Amino acid sequence: MDNGYNYLMYKILFTDIDGTAAPTCGNKTSETVAECLRRLERNGVPVCLNTGRNVAFSMPIINHIGLKSPISAVDGLYVYDPVSSEILYENKLPIEIAETAVEISRESGMFVEIINAFDYYRCLNGKMKFDYDAGFGNIINYITDIKEAIEKCGDCAAIVLAGEDSEIACASRKLKEIGENSLVIREMWGGYLHVSPKKTGKAEGMKFICDYYNFSLSQAVAIGDFANDADMLTAAGMGVAMGNASDEIKNICGCVTETVENDGVAAAVANLFKMV
Repeated sequence: MDNGYNYLMYKILFTDIDGTAAPTCGNKTSETVAECLRRLERNGVPVCLNTGRNVAFSMPIINHIGLKSPISAVDGLYVYDPVSSEILYENKLPIEIAETAVEISRESGMFVEIINAFDYYRCLNGKMKFDYDAGFGNIINYITDIKEAIEKCGDCAAIVLAGEDSEIACASRKLKEIGENSLVIREMWGGYLHVSPKKTGKAEGMKFICDYYNFSLSQAVAIGDFANDADMLTAAGMGVAMGNASDEIKNICGCVTETVENDGVAAAVANLFKMV
């Protein structure tokens, strides 16, 4: 059946995990999606996860499907090769910014999380209602002194602060005063402040991987459902919104597929890639 798309145009697939390839915080895709993605790689098309998760939290999905292509993790701050177990690209927070964010959290008693490629370090500071553990398994490290986490992990790509609206506003203002030109500061998920270096974004990871394969962005298909997928969806040759995505995300995409519950990734792949 002719669906109006040029099968030869698209050479590489990027897909978000949560709410896209798998249910939110899930460690497996459906078998329909898994077999579709395995088949696509067997046909010579790289299948690259592009996720807000870190590498360790993404590995159950990679292993379940058996993917061999690089993954873009922590919203484009790391690119990791699951075959060689090498980090191909990283973009980390300056240590002085990380230390300042930690100090802000300590002064106000906010929840704080430090993220790198393989670990999450959390100090609740009494903010139990801001914790979000579902699906993370044993990769979360709870500690009482968050400064110790910076010393232990050796690097930091992003920090999440959480608290009341007034605390978030105050933390955002202080961080902008010291690093507005070197930081991306995003209020996300209601009550959370995500702090990361400039050039944060799934499009950055996608660009690096496309260059790695010598593909242009116009040859990429990207599938997503959430606000942090927007830059990836608009940068790709074809942006595909999940059926469960918001209208805002659907409006910036070239097409809309089925929901995650109805294997929307598999439906999109069937429409946009020719496989044998």
